[in-house]
Amino acid sequence: MDEFERIRNWTDDRQHPSVLAKQGVVLGIGDDTAVVGLPPGESSGSLEWLLAVDTMVETVHFNDATMGEADIGWKALAANVSDITAMGGVPRHALVSVSVPPAWGPARMRRLYDGLYACAEHYGVAVVGGDTTSSPLHLVVSVTVVGTAPAGKAIRRAGAQPGDAVFVTGAAGMAAAGLHALLAAAAASAGAAAQPHGGG
Repeated sequence: MDEFERIRNWTDDRQHPSVLAKQGVVLGIGDDTAVVGLPPGESSGSLEWLLAVDTMVETVHFNDATMGEADIGWKALAANVSDITAMGGVPRHALVSVSVPPAWGPARMRRLYDGLYACAEHYGVAVVGGDTTSSPLHLVVSVTVVGTAPAGKAIRRAGAQPGDAVFVTGAAGMAAAGLHALLAAAAASAGAAAQPHGGG
């Protein structure tokens, strides 16, 4: 498949036109740029735009021992959704760029996009474009998310004051514990596979 065939394979018919229209998308994937306007019912003076980008590199931020392909796609988008919502905003549009090595064939990349679009559907984000290039060895996924917040109401880190309440979702440390458990299991499995087998 050439570049355009790959993009169509990963993105065609993933989101209903009504989902895109709800986020003000005039023109989505398939041209030189996406074209978006304000979400229906919003005026230009009532909102400010929030922009966030995160990049994930194979062996640095994920590997086969800790994440499946769909999990990688979900996490790549969710990291940015989290940043937008932390500012008190609503995530609206996403641009997805991938640098794909030979080991990541069409089926694996399709599963990655399955996870990314599942996340987009869950949070109501319109995927409107991106870029694709080749990579010599490791997969790189970079996602930019654009959101909105009421003008002058974005929640900034500098606004924190002594005595403010801090909330944590889930049990603190569980993500790190899970990562260590997965890596330990992968190491044990690799060690067992490397052991010589005795003859009968």
